[in-house]
Amino acid sequence: MSAKDSQRARQRSWRLATMSASVASQVMKHKAAKWLGRSNQDSNEVYRKIGSELAQTLGQMKGLALKAGQVLAQIKDLLPPEIVEALSALRHEAEPVDFSLLEPLLLKAVGRPLKEVFAEINTTAIGAASLGQVHYARLHSGEEVAIKIQYPEVAQYCRADLLQLKRLAKIIGLTGINPKAIKTLINEVEWLIVQELDYRQEAETLAAFHQKSLPDWLIIPKPFLTLSNAQVLVMTFEQGIPLDDFFQSEKTNSTASKKILSTREQRSHIANAVSRFVLAQVFDFYHIHIDPHAGNFAWRNDGNGKLVVYDFGATRKLKPEWVMKLRQLLQHIQQQQPTAIDHILLELGSRNPEHNFPVDLYKDWLELFYPVIWSQTPVKLSDLDLHHKVIQLVRAHFVEYMRSFQPVGDMLWVDRAVVGHYWNLMHLESEVNFNSILEPYV
Repeated sequence: MSAKDSQRARQRSWRLATMSASVASQVMKHKAAKWLGRSNQDSNEVYRKIGSELAQTLGQMKGLALKAGQVLAQIKDLLPPEIVEALSALRHEAEPVDFSLLEPLLLKAVGRPLKEVFAEINTTAIGAASLGQVHYARLHSGEEVAIKIQYPEVAQYCRADLLQLKRLAKIIGLTGINPKAIKTLINEVEWLIVQELDYRQEAETLAAFHQKSLPDWLIIPKPFLTLSNAQVLVMTFEQGIPLDDFFQSEKTNSTASKKILSTREQRSHIANAVSRFVLAQVFDFYHIHIDPHAGNFAWRNDGNGKLVVYDFGATRKLKPEWVMKLRQLLQHIQQQQPTAIDHILLELGSRNPEHNFPVDLYKDWLELFYPVIWSQTPVKLSDLDLHHKVIQLVRAHFVEYMRSFQPVGDMLWVDRAVVGHYWNLMHLESEVNFNSILEPYV
């Protein structure tokens, strides 16, 4: 690492350390004032301030810091709702860097002058995220490709960030949140970043998906293994209309000016394809795409339409026996059996066996979700306000949920995919018959 890069790493560590110290100060002051009976501030207000500070600092950073904030925003039953709400504002997009900084990495990957491999390279990025950015190019064969290039030195930054985030995790544990759960969560984030930093794994994942029997409504890029390495991934350029161009709410669409005119029927096709994708990857592929940001999806108007899925850096292989238990969980939900639901959650590891959970509380969740999942007619999520109702349920028994439930590898990432796609379906404002899509798997 150069002297300049070392200085940047120190600056990142300093920003994270300063944030950690500020959060620790707020927590300790509130605890001390509460203990002395001098606190005029309730815990919700403290959590709001902590959430705001976390979002502001993490949102200004690429790499692991930003990614960790995005993952934390998905954990609805572990963190206080006020912190989750603040972190939910973190954007997945990032400012691209100049192509000249990335060109040496591309040269190293292809192993010869770029003009011998590419007939054309667009040096303006067509997409940028927390770990790297994507450029359009064309091979001499005429085939269009996308080149995903990792930011220089981002791996070193991530290692430095991780040390600070582990310290921050201990501080967050002072709020009363299960420290074991926080440790598990940070370990899972570390696993995710290690996987995403190695583009060879993404290339192998893309190749593995193409060895499966993909449905005709699904498009996944094909990798060029001989042109890729740990920091560069060359794959087919799969064009489509970005998913968020179909979003109906201007407030939620960062590219509202590009919003296209779409029919209710077309949005229904898209929403159903997204829903089928969520289930197919779990129950058919045993391999789940765990970055449900709308920017990773597009729609191609071929025939009845096809869903295009990008960015397979974040995926998780699922064991068949684990998926079978998940299938049993769906069956118990369908049959509205609270005790059986609790037993299977214990087997899945999501329930903490050290605490007894009032089984009757499952009835609140069944009352909320059963009419949505098992309705015989299509439902429109944007009319139901489910997310606010979920927050109300969690807030009403937060301590009970915090003690009784814990993040566990596979379920954590399945939850992230489901929650992320919930928001995609919300913004599409279209109807989906979840019952007909779920039935084959139950």
